[in-house]
Amino acid sequence: MIRTILSFFKKILIRSVHFVYFDIILSNRDLYYGNYYQNNGKIHRWFKFLFRWDRWVIYFKFKVFSRHPILKTDKLKSRIVEKFKSDGVIFIENFVSNKECDELLSLESCKKTQHKSIDGSITQYEYLPLNKNLANIWLDSRISTIVTHYFGTKVFGATYPHILSINPLSSSLPSRKCDAHSQINASWHYDNPLYVGCFLLLHDVGKDDSHMQVLKGTNDFLNINLSLRDRYLSDEYIDKNNLEKIDCIGDKGTLVIFDATSFHRLKNIKNSPRRVLKFEISCGNDLNMNYKDISNSLSLGFDLESLEKEKKDFLSGLYPDVHRGFAFNGEEFKKMNKNIY
Repeated sequence: MIRTILSFFKKILIRSVHFVYFDIILSNRDLYYGNYYQNNGKIHRWFKFLFRWDRWVIYFKFKVFSRHPILKTDKLKSRIVEKFKSDGVIFIENFVSNKECDELLSLESCKKTQHKSIDGSITQYEYLPLNKNLANIWLDSRISTIVTHYFGTKVFGATYPHILSINPLSSSLPSRKCDAHSQINASWHYDNPLYVGCFLLLHDVGKDDSHMQVLKGTNDFLNINLSLRDRYLSDEYIDKNNLEKIDCIGDKGTLVIFDATSFHRLKNIKNSPRRVLKFEISCGNDLNMNYKDISNSLSLGFDLESLEKEKKDFLSGLYPDVHRGFAFNGEEFKKMNKNIY
């Protein structure tokens, strides 16, 4: 009851801030999609700091207070991590062979979901059953080592691998001329904190094809928002601040690793299909464990017990190995303490 009341007053407070700050103080600044605004000035940072305290709790809980040992690495990986930190995105060419990409495409999906944009474009998510080839790609130590050093803490698989496909029926429009939800992921946006997205190009992708773009260095921005109204960047803001656009393109088999809190978008090119293998990694927040996905992903009989301990630890949020079970505390299930027995 108390939580419900506090939540109610919090919503009223945030809406009041929106009205005063966005509609009065920042009117006509860096417009995006009608009444959507974005400004990274000092005042805006303080508003976000005060009213999105929950985002800071996530940072402190999963990163700042973590005490996990950091892996030793060589100079080459150190340079890659430094590049990742400065740009917010890195590329590993020839990560897998064309044959391995074709094998992924030939796998029969165990689950399909779709999202239809206002322009009629269909975005499809095809979740794949685990086999040796897919597991080798998903659990490649190069990926986990880079992301571990990038965050400076232990990391976990956050989503199950899936093939993400789209064939845009229209090209991306300037930010002032399109609706925020007319094309999925076509606006300059960011995702979860302490989240890294990985996608493998399953066909050659060039600048004239539909592809993702990342704004260089925006992984260092204070990317927390009060609502959708201050989540997106306008084209004008990007041009005014000379933010560099990095095109996520490459040959078939190229792996792209990007900080999901960097501003990024899908640059749609009409009738230019895009197909990638995608999965996410996090520091422990927002792990998308689902009993149906566990069952579907193991439908080919893949043996998780055959994996090394480090890889099983990496997957522990998606395939939990629970020895003491969970206890219901009146509101939610929590893992029981092993040490009390």
